[in-house]
Amino acid sequence: MSERDTVHALGREAAPTRRSAGALLWRCLLLIAIAALPVLFSAVVDPARIVASRNAERAIAAALLAGHYVTGVTNYDDRVIHRELALARRAPVEVLALGSSRVQPLDRAAFPGAGSFANAGLSGGSLDDLLAMYEPWDDAVRRPRRVVLELDPWLLGTSDDVIAWRSVATERARMLARLGVPVSRTRERIELVVQTLKRLASPEYFRLAAFSYRHHGVSGILFVVTDREENAEKTMRPDGSLAWTPVSPDEAQSLARRYLATEILADHRYEGLQGPGSVRAEAVVERFVRHARSTGTEVTLLLVPYHPLTWAAFARRSPSPLAESERRFRALAVRTGVRVTGSYDPARCG
Repeated sequence: MSERDTVHALGREAAPTRRSAGALLWRCLLLIAIAALPVLFSAVVDPARIVASRNAERAIAAALLAGHYVTGVTNYDDRVIHRELALARRAPVEVLALGSSRVQPLDRAAFPGAGSFANAGLSGGSLDDLLAMYEPWDDAVRRPRRVVLELDPWLLGTSDDVIAWRSVATERARMLARLGVPVSRTRERIELVVQTLKRLASPEYFRLAAFSYRHHGVSGILFVVTDREENAEKTMRPDGSLAWTPVSPDEAQSLARRYLATEILADHRYEGLQGPGSVRAEAVVERFVRHARSTGTEVTLLLVPYHPLTWAAFARRSPSPLAESERRFRALAVRTGVRVTGSYDPARCG
């Protein structure tokens, strides 16, 4: 066989191999595309608004700034709303409330002598959220004369969930820098991207997206602008506070019993309230209080009471996460010279 014939023979043998490799590559790409479909679906529906634009939140903030109420909200990023409300201010506010959903119902009626009031409480608010929310207020134009700082026990815990504050990561980093707390922006950006992808790819988020799509499609945030409090579930007032659907004492008792029966063991917010991470969190809170006071803002620490059944259930733990957190926050108040209002213990609040 000549050399040319040998080359042709080898080429004929190699051709099927190349076709097989190409087919295998296309099959791999097809499998990847199929596997990516649920992630793409979750990203398009995006029920928790992880990657969605924030145009709806800006529209809600604009309605509130115009003096309207907003109700019928299905889901929203309230961090963006409160940031926009703060940035629109052109004068200091008399009283600013910060904290979690436990402070959201607090409105101006609680401060009859105050000339102005704003509530920047957040659903699922964490220590990172608290810092981020205060940053836009922390300048000479709008710095509040008093901050009512609602503190929850879980502020002393550690959390690896950075998704919640991803939309205000810049404000959080600026506030930490002012407090002298070291932070790696590059590492946190990478962590934000990784956690976002993990959340979008999780089966739980796909199920949530499917539920949201069945009920709301891909229309995003649904909300109604009104001129009065209309509670489909909750209504946001122009000052940033929320009017919740009223709950009777019997309903509250039932909700507390259900929480204790089915949810308390899975509620990880009250774990890890001891140890180095907890000590660091407490130090950050103390730095924040001292910083606010050093700029001329008075601080009141607010402890919102728990339901008696919930308080009693946690009291059986040793140490009680509620009692121990309150002890530490009261000690912090003594060190920084600020006032404490309220108590986690409902018996102390009457």
